[in-house]
Amino acid sequence: MYLNAISGAIIILSSFIVLESAIEYSGIIKEFKVFEFSKKRFLKLGPFIMLQLMWLIFGAYISIGLMIGLSRTSNTEVIISNAFLLGGIFIYIVIRIQKEMLRYVENGNVESIAALVSAIEVRDKYTKGHSQHVSNLLEAYYNILSDKEKEGLNVRKLKVTGLLHDIGKLGIKEVILNKQGMLDEQEYVEITKHPMIGNTILGSTTHLTDVAKWIYYHHERVDGKGYYNKKRNEIPIESRILSVADTYSALVTDRVYRKGTSHEQAIEILKTLKGTQLDEEIVDKFIEIKIEEFEKCRGNVTVVK
Repeated sequence: MYLNAISGAIIILSSFIVLESAIEYSGIIKEFKVFEFSKKRFLKLGPFIMLQLMWLIFGAYISIGLMIGLSRTSNTEVIISNAFLLGGIFIYIVIRIQKEMLRYVENGNVESIAALVSAIEVRDKYTKGHSQHVSNLLEAYYNILSDKEKEGLNVRKLKVTGLLHDIGKLGIKEVILNKQGMLDEQEYVEITKHPMIGNTILGSTTHLTDVAKWIYYHHERVDGKGYYNKKRNEIPIESRILSVADTYSALVTDRVYRKGTSHEQAIEILKTLKGTQLDEEIVDKFIEIKIEEFEKCRGNVTVVK
């Protein structure tokens, strides 16, 4: 009897934890925090939100049924196996939510891309607007290229890459993302997984396979000392461009524990990283962007107190 009660309590608690994680992961709550509630936006996001709610309610309905069944048995093996089944159901729900979200993103639904980005950034409390900032910088970089230099590059995909480059952080613990001091060795290993996680999340969609690959390589260094030890000729040019834009944005953006550098300081730092962390040719081109354009790109990137 007591075993049933304890097991039931654990399963109920676990259900709520997983349910909360599924809601946070899918960004349902974030929709109403990020966007002004308007009829136009509701019509765009309404079906998307309702689909997620449907799956969550369906999962909760099954879970309650399972828990009622569990309360009527004293068989420990049955309790454990059903607990695993319950966990599997919720994992399935989260996967379905993720796939539906990515389907909207894949179809070019800008609101859904922005919602997904907000779900990423709300977990990393240091900055807001970083992904949009990087996306803007990539577009500004593309715009100063000559027609010949633009060959093979797709500005729309570059912008989407900027928006989604940190999507893998959805799989990283918040305590690591929000740590103010230096990461220890284990935490560093954990954070290095986010490009791989991003590649896994986006790689399943038809039109985002390129974006997934570029995100996977965006923390590589041209000297081969990056996350996965890839050298310059192994790193796609889009990833090398993203790396420069991401580094610049990180430098000029305020953090809780430090003020961002000035534009001039950031440019000088980029120059010192040429040929080691960053691609020399891309840095040289990047710093040709006019100061007015840099200011436009920055927009409302702020520190989160």
